[in-house]
Amino acid sequence: MLVLAAALAPAVVASLQAGNEQSTVNSMTTFAKAQTAYSQLYPTLGYAAKAANLGGTQANGCPASPDASGAGSYSCLIPDDNAKAIDAGTTMTGYKYTFTSDGAKPSAAYTLTAVPNASVNGRKSFCVDSSGQIRYVLGTTAPATTNNVCSSGVVLGQ
Repeated sequence: MLVLAAALAPAVVASLQAGNEQSTVNSMTTFAKAQTAYSQLYPTLGYAAKAANLGGTQANGCPASPDASGAGSYSCLIPDDNAKAIDAGTTMTGYKYTFTSDGAKPSAAYTLTAVPNASVNGRKSFCVDSSGQIRYVLGTTAPATTNNVCSSGVVLGQ
């Protein structure tokens, strides 16, 4: 019985990693599409300054138009729990996300990186920027970014 369990363990870990990686890619794709939609909805603000601007619920008046500072905008473009987790740096499906905005108004650039919080949770780290292209590197260190652009890694799907 122990021999069977030991033989299956690597396959179980690989399946877990693949599932976490695919979930992360799906979340990053949704985030990038939401950023594009947000920048079109609010052209004077550009991309969202924080992930919370992309989330929201009907209870907090979603979608709500932001004021001139960008405060008060909840666009309901991504699930609110995901938006809050990204802003807080909380782990989702084994990955920790880090969001960076250029801070400009209108914002013209952002990056979102995701790294596995332990190597058992994933083999790849990811980055997406305003181009919408997701890049990855092997390991638990995020792809490099320069001026809010993912500057290293392999483009996903190539």
